[in-house]
Amino acid sequence: MASVAFLIALAALQAGAATAPQPRVLACDVPDTITSAPGAAGPLATKQRVFRIGPGRLEEWSGIYGDFGPNLCDVAACVTEPGKTEGTISTASVAYTIGVDAVSGAGYWRVIGATGFRQTEGTCRPVPDPAAQRRP
Repeated sequence: MASVAFLIALAALQAGAATAPQPRVLACDVPDTITSAPGAAGPLATKQRVFRIGPGRLEEWSGIYGDFGPNLCDVAACVTEPGKTEGTISTASVAYTIGVDAVSGAGYWRVIGATGFRQTEGTCRPVPDPAAQRRP
């Protein structure tokens, strides 16, 4: 009887794992904090930043190291709700949020706080996983 209960529990775990959302890789064009700082001359400059986001996971791609960095959800607020997954990195005066709509796959970013940026939100686009592309 115990083996039947074990098989039922195993089947339930496998079914749950099959429906769990997979991490998405998004490229977001966000204001460049160096060239877009308050008082900086010229038009708003953006910088492409690549993130891998999923339930309990927010990682930024590092071109220097050629891999994703540590899971920012370990030190930042990350939310998984039906329909969306978000990660927010914040300081005392600024909060950056990267998110993805679970149904449409549309990504977005927004910043709230004392940034001085003219643009405070935008879209992110799905991109191939750069970590998967570099592996043989």
